[in-house]
Amino acid sequence: MLLGPPPPLDLALEKAQTPPFLVRRDGGLVLVSYRERGAGTQPSWDPVTRELRGIIYREATGEVVSRPFHRFFNLGDPRCGVDPSRSLGPGDYIGPKEDGRLLQAFFLEGALRFATRGSLRLSPEDERALRRSWTLDHEALAVRAREVLGPVTLLFEVLDPERPIMVRPEAPKAVLLAVRHIPTGRYWLPGVSQELREVLGGLRVPHVVWEPAGSASLQEVHQSILEREGVEGFVVWLAQGDFVKLKTRWALGFTGERGDLERFLEAFRIAFYEERLDDLQAGIGEGPYRQVFSFLMSRLEDLVREAVAQAEAVRGLPRREAYEGLRRVLGAKPQGLLLLNVALRAYDRGEGEAWEALKREMKRAGRGILKDLLAESGFNVGGIPVRGWSAFLEE
Repeated sequence: MLLGPPPPLDLALEKAQTPPFLVRRDGGLVLVSYRERGAGTQPSWDPVTRELRGIIYREATGEVVSRPFHRFFNLGDPRCGVDPSRSLGPGDYIGPKEDGRLLQAFFLEGALRFATRGSLRLSPEDERALRRSWTLDHEALAVRAREVLGPVTLLFEVLDPERPIMVRPEAPKAVLLAVRHIPTGRYWLPGVSQELREVLGGLRVPHVVWEPAGSASLQEVHQSILEREGVEGFVVWLAQGDFVKLKTRWALGFTGERGDLERFLEAFRIAFYEERLDDLQAGIGEGPYRQVFSFLMSRLEDLVREAVAQAEAVRGLPRREAYEGLRRVLGAKPQGLLLLNVALRAYDRGEGEAWEALKREMKRAGRGILKDLLAESGFNVGGIPVRGWSAFLEE
């Protein structure tokens, strides 16, 4: 897909039957997306599955009503498929990576609607951030884009001083990243497209300015920005119709230095609940921390798998009886309380919500959870690896 028609709904739902994909339904709409669990823990990504990044359908007709960015990866990620030695040239553009949360805006029954990559409804925090950053000019832009460009999805990054990610912005703002044509997948990029320049004319809407990427190789460009501080990174649009991310080490929140386990666990915790594990994985490369990353992801997947299995074992019982049964089975196990909370969520709402419960626990007390998982394996978080772990922390 990528450039071309979007995948039909039946194919999207078929692909979404296996992890890491998820399906959300609300008000006759179906959103298909994924949960980020890092490279090596997911199936291969093809042109169809890469479109399942928050795409929204009418369930009754299969019509696509919003088509956000297709999935793309960090340079060097094994799933990326772009040669780092590729030289840049005509038709390649580069733009700054904004430090916010992605928002898709689209029209439904003539009214402007909003969604995130994983939800058809904005959270209360997202609603507040949108109210502070959305203006009448944003509204006018959306109307103009539909009139001039046809059925489109407008893609914004919402920056909110009350919920900073890496850098606290001075003021809330919704920054236009691109506009995507729903039937064909075409992107209009600010600074590149004359049509979009005319649509933006006279409107005070913050937007990324995409510029010619030059003639160096992707790897050379990445090396030139890798050590910058205070900058999340850049995104490159390639003439063949794909994007690639170039992240700075500073944005990853972790340098990969030996003996830096505490910082790594904190970076992992944040990346897990913000679903940025692919960014963290790109930052740690192939060094010893990749072993720790893989171990933690495997253990967390095992925890969810066990919690879901236990929830299914008591399915059909009244909730109070189910709770007592789960408490008896899980309560005395390592990570028993965590398992119980995740299993109850799975009992109430299924496996997908079990992962959401785990995300909340990671946000609340993730570093302690991760330390416990390592300690249970025989890995001493004070810096002394045992039971076969390499001695990289001692060096």
